[in-house]
Amino acid sequence: MKIQLVFGLILLISVIGGTGVQAKTAEDWINNATTFESQERYPQAIEAYGEALKLNTSDFSTWYKEAVALYKTERYEEALTAIEKTTELTPENAKAWYYQGLILGKLD
Repeated sequence: MKIQLVFGLILLISVIGGTGVQAKTAEDWINNATTFESQERYPQAIEAYGEALKLNTSDFSTWYKEAVALYKTERYEEALTAIEKTTELTPENAKAWYYQGLILGKLD
């Protein structure tokens, strides 16, 4: 009985303390990041994008989204690194070049 109570409390705490869902794939992390961004929780979104990029370093869309979130939190040096990776992967991406210009403007 005591063991069941302890496990029940642990489960309750894990659900209350977080989203209740553990991210396991890059797509899971991206979904979490998107949710955080929609709530303007940019530091958490940046962390989730970083976890997604550890699992898939060639996803230009995630690099782009991370760069935008970093820009919004005024982390311009890090944003530049992420947006440069985006333009490296997709040189035809006009939005990425636009954000690169905005970021470079903030670094002057």
